[in-house]
Amino acid sequence: MTQIEFRDPPRAKKGLSDYDDIVAALQRRPGAWAACITLPGTDRTRAVSAKASLEKRGAEATTRAENGSVVVYARWPEATK
Repeated sequence: MTQIEFRDPPRAKKGLSDYDDIVAALQRRPGAWAACITLPGTDRTRAVSAKASLEKRGAEATTRAENGSVVVYARWPEATK
């Protein structure tokens, strides 16, 4: 008979709180672009996912290929007058 153990999975090493920390830093300097995440150039899918996670939290974000890497840039929008 197969033995199974019921338990919750461990917390991911890089969780959603990392994005919350990035957004908090961006909010302190609205309108200023920041290079937030640098990934290997072959990891474009993860870069797009990171971009979407930042946008979901209200930041503006984009990706750029630089020197064999993919960099996720983000900024918090400036307040409109």
